[in-house]
Amino acid sequence: SVLHIAMFKWGEQVTQTQVEDFTAALEVLKTQMPILKSFRFGRDLGLRDGNYDYGVVAELAEPHQVAEYLDHDLHQELIKAHVQHMLSERKAVQILNFGD
Repeated sequence: SVLHIAMFKWGEQVTQTQVEDFTAALEVLKTQMPILKSFRFGRDLGLRDGNYDYGVVAELAEPHQVAEYLDHDLHQELIKAHVQHMLSERKAVQILNFGD
């Protein structure tokens, strides 16, 4: 499988409620996209200085499915509704999941 890993740094104006709403939207997305083999997400635990604020890990069966997931209307709607106005910085990487 392949893992798409995204990390988000929120802007200073972002509230606890906005992050909770984002988490709730990810919970819904997880149930609406059968292409996802697994889907994990959450706030940084604050164990190290300099970490990003939030992380999402989407597991997909095949590398070509990354684009299908990222470009899917439901994913794009979630980004527009939550991420765009909260985001200060984003990083992402796709890796093969050799732990299968």
